[in-house]
This record gives sequence, C-alpha cells and structure tokens, in this order.
Amino acid sequence: MSKIENGFSPAFLTDYDLEPIVPVKKFTGGISNDVYLIETLDRKYVYKKYRYTTPRIQDQQRFLQFLETHSFPVPHIVPKNTNHELLSSDTGLLYEFIDGYCPSEPNVLTDNQLREAGHTLGIYHSLVDNQSTQLSEQKLPSVRVNPEDLFAQRVNPEHYFSQTDAIALWNNVQTKIMGKQLLDYIDEQVVQVAPAMLHTLGTVDSNEVNELVRMNPRIFGHGDYQGTNLIFGPTDINAVIDWDMRGMLSKSWEVLYAVTVMCKVRNTENFNTPLDLQRAKIFLDAYREKHELTDREIEAMPLMAYTASLATPYLLQAHYLKGNSALDGFFPQHIDDWFWWQNNYQRFSEVIK
Repeated sequence: MSKIENGFSPAFLTDYDLEPIVPVKKFTGGISNDVYLIETLDRKYVYKKYRYTTPRIQDQQRFLQFLETHSFPVPHIVPKNTNHELLSSDTGLLYEFIDGYCPSEPNVLTDNQLREAGHTLGIYHSLVDNQSTQLSEQKLPSVRVNPEDLFAQRVNPEHYFSQTDAIALWNNVQTKIMGKQLLDYIDEQVVQVAPAMLHTLGTVDSNEVNELVRMNPRIFGHGDYQGTNLIFGPTDINAVIDWDMRGMLSKSWEVLYAVTVMCKVRNTENFNTPLDLQRAKIFLDAYREKHELTDREIEAMPLMAYTASLATPYLLQAHYLKGNSALDGFFPQHIDDWFWWQNNYQRFSEVIK
C-alpha cells in the first residue's frame, strides 16, 4: 500500500483489485471534490473524492456505463472487487486515467478543438435524444436546484428567470455597499452598473422569458459542458469528464452555456464577458453537423443570454451575501463588459441563424 500524501489515506483502495501502488498525489480540486492521481507499477487511475456523502455516485456510475456501452467517450469507472459493493454512503469513484490535453481554462481551445467540442456535444445530444426511453427507465436524477441560488435556477426550465429575485439581489448588494466606509474596485464597478441594470430589469417580462424557455425541448444534459471538462487527443476528444451536474435541462441552455464559456475572450464571468463571435459560429456550426437546433431553440438562446447578463448572481451572491471572495477574479474587467449582451444581442442572433 502506498504512503499517505496530502493528508489522504488510501485505505479504501483495498476495495479494488489493484497492483502495488506508489505514492498517491493530489491532482486537482474543485468546489465540492478533490481529485487524486493513483499509480501502480504499470497503470494510472484517478480517484474523485467528494466532500459530502451523496447517493448520486451510484447514479453517475450507471450513467457513465450507459454512455460507455454506446461508445461515447467517458472515463471508465473501475468496479470494486467482489467483496465490496458501491454504497449510497460512498463518497468517491475510481476511474481509469485518460491521457491527453485538458486545458487549464475553459476558453483557450484551438479552433480545431472547439470544432471537436461542438461535434461531441452534438453527438451526445443525439444519443440521449434517441435513448430517452432507456434513460427514463434508469430513473436518473434531475439537476439539483437550490431555490435561493439564481444561478442554479437557470438550469431549471420551469423557473429560468425571475425579475423579482434579480431586482432584490441588486438592491441587497447596494445595501451592503452603502454600509461600507471604504469601497474596493469591485464595489466601485457595481455601484456604476447597478442603476442601469435595475432600470433594464424593470422592462423585462419574466413570464415571457420563462415561457420561451419552457417551450424548448429538455434533454438529459451534461450540465457543465466546457473546455476544462474535455480531454483532447491529437484529433478527437478522448473523454468528457465531470458529470456531477448532469440532469434534465433546456437543450438551448446547454448549447448556449457551452458557447458562452468556451468562446468568451477572457476567463471572467460567463455572461458579462465579450464573446468571440467567429469562434461561437465555429462551435455552433460543428454542433449542428451532428444535431439539429430548431428555430424555437435558436430564438431562445439570445434572450436567455441577455437575461442572464442582467444579474451576475453567482458572483454577487458569493462576494456580497456569502462573504466568499474566492471568485472575485471572475468579476468583469471593464464596465462595458456588463452590457455586452445588451449591446450585441442582434449580432449574436445573426451569427447563430
């Protein structure tokens, strides 16, 4: 058995039929999990350990096995040995290591990699569309939605946008800023944009937005399809990873999210950062080579992006309401960035048609 590194005990590895193991190394970490690289004398594995107990681990195992049987590129989950079964109380999964290039930021793909990303998402959507009955029989879970998180609401087709909640968020943030003696650079930026955001929010009809989203097809989506969750080989994508946010969501949202994250010009907030529209077209054209987007879905995407840009809830909530500064580096760099979607709504509409 290997020695302990980074405070991680590999005692769980006795549940697997592995050869002698060299030291376990911390690989990467996310908001809710840590990832470790585990090596034997001739093979590599990745162990993803969640910081909470979740029954979704069993669901993820079944779903990845489903994708693997349909030749979709996903990591292979290593089964436990016959003396141990995967339990709902387990907090981690062991995968076979997949070699390749995984970008450190979601928007640094080459044009060819971006094209492959579009192809692969289109292939995945065609697969889950064609296998909807089988997926339904598996009773796979929907995306978890925290009703207090405006960001999470965007993946919920029944409640994509709330004018009332967005206005309340901006007002709460302004109250927090007014209580400060000294303003930092984020405060100064927010103070400048808040009046314009509140004015625009007053003109948006939540019912109209939500109805348009609700009328679009739902799909069992990846939930976080973007560059850092793709492992690229020389020509193809070797694997799509990190399926923790999988679930039923608007197909328009999944495509829009992928475009916005992978085609933004810098790695700041998704809906308050300019897009490279030429790269957006590369991705969308590649996606549509593998899976169709209806006129209704194309119509919904600019409106969804525009309304998402009117409130930056993930950042505003973290910084002002939860006291978490870990995401401060993702705040928009320029005042104009906050209004990019308002100013380029028509240009984006023309690109995606």
